[in-house]
Amino acid sequence: MTFKTVGIIAKHPQHLPAEQQQPLQEALSTLASVLAKHKVEVLLDEANGAQLDKKLPLVNRKELGKHVDLTIVVGGDGTLLGAARDMLHSGTPILGVNLGRLGFLVDVLPQTLEASLTQILNGEYIREDRLILEASITQNGQTICTHLAFNDVVIHSRDLPRMLELESHIDGQFISSHRADGLIITTPTGSTGYALSGGGPVLHPNLQAIGITPICPHGLGDRPIVAPSSSRIDVEVSPNAHPDAVVAWDGQILENLSAGDTVHIAPAASHVRLIHPQGYDFFNLLRTKLGWGRHRSEKHS
Repeated sequence: MTFKTVGIIAKHPQHLPAEQQQPLQEALSTLASVLAKHKVEVLLDEANGAQLDKKLPLVNRKELGKHVDLTIVVGGDGTLLGAARDMLHSGTPILGVNLGRLGFLVDVLPQTLEASLTQILNGEYIREDRLILEASITQNGQTICTHLAFNDVVIHSRDLPRMLELESHIDGQFISSHRADGLIITTPTGSTGYALSGGGPVLHPNLQAIGITPICPHGLGDRPIVAPSSSRIDVEVSPNAHPDAVVAWDGQILENLSAGDTVHIAPAASHVRLIHPQGYDFFNLLRTKLGWGRHRSEKHS
């Protein structure tokens, strides 16, 4: 597939530290130059597009995916997470340009942007479909909200380091009662984030699986587990305990929980489609970002 119309979503300049302001402008300038060279039509996210280039058409982010063949996200993983939720229903593929720190999702570096983008516009790229979660809260038998999560759904204490009492089920089967600071329910994409810090396993992004990781559990036998991606996971806040809890979708959307509330987590109907340059290697990404040991051949290069 070749891309004729491209949308650009960038981290808002006001949200960037001073040292990243110039790299942002340089990355956008490179993008504009390469896209113009390939005669690609460009649309900008109206939330920050006016500050980037007033000559280009602006489109509401939630509508952007309907009008473009590819969305390029310039920023960090957090910027891409938000964009992915907005792009989900359009099925528009996303390419991430890394201006952040770790950058597990935004894997194109500014110094290789021109070469990588040229390659991709010539039809040479790797396409990857990633699992996304849909989670809702039921309160007194009524669904009060539903949101999407690309990385994880986290149930945790609101402010104080207060232990929560939670009960989990998978497909209606009771799993465990948890006395912990919370639970992390993660996609394979999110397994290298909060869940990894909490002792959860790294899941290859092509796996169809969901990870469940307790946060600082009181019982040492309360360990992470991995369930099939088709699973429906229900987590109930104990009706007899002071909850002091919230649920977070990708760390960006927060809702309060009350005693007796249940959070229902299941795979969303759609997937997030990512575009990578040729040569993308997940294990090389892990070695680079997590400081894993290098292969013998790499040590002498």
